Amino acid sequence: MKTMTKIFGLAGLGALGTIAAAAIHSRREAARRQQEIDAFDFTDLDEPVVVAEEVVVVTEAGPYEIEMELIPADDADPR
Repeated sequence: MKTMTKIFGLAGLGALGTIAAAAIHSRREAARRQQEIDAFDFTDLDEPVVVAEEVVVVTEAGPYEIEMELIPADDADPR
Protein backbone atom coordinates (compact mmCIF):
# COMPACT_ATOMS: atom_id res chain seq x y z
CA MET A 1 0.00 0.00 0.00
CA LYS A 2 1.16 3.48 -0.74
CA THR A 3 1.86 5.86 2.09
CA MET A 4 -0.86 8.33 1.00
CA THR A 5 -3.46 5.54 0.99
CA LYS A 6 -2.49 4.61 4.54
CA ILE A 7 -2.69 8.24 5.65
CA PHE A 8 -6.14 8.71 4.10
CA GLY A 9 -7.29 5.45 5.67
CA LEU A 10 -6.08 6.49 9.11
CA ALA A 11 -7.68 9.93 8.71
CA GLY A 12 -10.97 8.28 7.76
CA LEU A 13 -10.81 5.98 10.77
CA GLY A 14 -10.03 8.95 12.99
CA ALA A 15 -12.99 10.88 11.61
CA LEU A 16 -15.32 7.92 12.14
CA GLY A 17 -14.01 7.50 15.68
CA THR A 18 -14.63 11.17 16.43
CA ILE A 19 -18.17 10.98 15.03
CA ALA A 20 -18.89 7.83 17.06
CA ALA A 21 -17.55 9.43 20.26
CA ALA A 22 -19.69 12.53 19.69
CA ALA A 23 -22.79 10.41 19.10
CA ILE A 24 -22.20 8.38 22.25
CA HIS A 25 -21.64 11.54 24.28
CA SER A 26 -24.82 13.09 22.87
CA ARG A 27 -26.92 10.03 23.73
CA ARG A 28 -25.53 9.90 27.27
CA GLU A 29 -26.27 13.59 27.83
CA ALA A 30 -29.80 13.17 26.47
CA ALA A 31 -30.40 10.20 28.77
CA ARG A 32 -29.06 12.17 31.75
CA ARG A 33 -31.32 15.14 30.97
CA GLN A 34 -34.32 12.84 30.56
CA GLN A 35 -33.64 11.30 33.98
CA GLU A 36 -33.54 14.79 35.50
CA ILE A 37 -36.86 15.64 33.86
CA ASP A 38 -38.41 12.35 34.98
CA ALA A 39 -37.22 12.92 38.55
CA PHE A 40 -38.75 16.43 38.72
CA ASP A 41 -42.02 16.51 40.62
CA PHE A 42 -44.44 18.71 38.69
CA THR A 43 -47.01 18.56 41.51
CA ASP A 44 -44.85 20.98 43.49
CA LEU A 45 -45.65 23.76 41.03
CA ASP A 46 -48.37 26.21 41.98
CA GLU A 47 -51.11 26.67 39.43
CA PRO A 48 -51.35 28.50 37.14
CA VAL A 49 -47.81 28.71 35.86
CA VAL A 50 -47.14 31.93 33.94
CA VAL A 51 -45.31 31.08 30.76
CA ALA A 52 -45.51 34.44 28.96
CA GLU A 53 -46.50 37.99 29.72
CA GLU A 54 -49.15 38.09 27.00
CA VAL A 55 -52.26 35.98 26.54
CA VAL A 56 -53.33 35.02 23.04
CA VAL A 57 -57.03 34.38 22.50
CA VAL A 58 -57.96 32.55 19.29
CA THR A 59 -61.53 33.31 18.24
CA GLU A 60 -63.74 31.57 15.71
CA ALA A 61 -62.59 31.93 12.16
CA GLY A 62 -62.91 30.25 8.82
CA PRO A 63 -61.06 27.02 8.11
CA TYR A 64 -58.00 28.79 6.68
CA GLU A 65 -57.87 32.00 8.69
CA ILE A 66 -57.07 32.75 12.30
CA GLU A 67 -58.19 35.83 14.20
CA MET A 68 -56.18 36.61 17.30
CA GLU A 69 -56.49 39.20 20.03
CA LEU A 70 -53.62 40.05 22.35
CA ILE A 71 -54.53 40.82 25.95
CA PRO A 72 -51.83 42.46 28.09
CA ALA A 73 -50.95 40.55 31.27
CA ASP A 74 -52.23 43.42 33.45
CA ASP A 75 -55.74 43.17 31.98
CA ALA A 76 -55.94 39.35 32.00
CA ASP A 77 -58.56 37.67 34.18
CA PRO A 78 -56.67 35.81 36.97
CA ARG A 79 -59.01 32.78 36.91
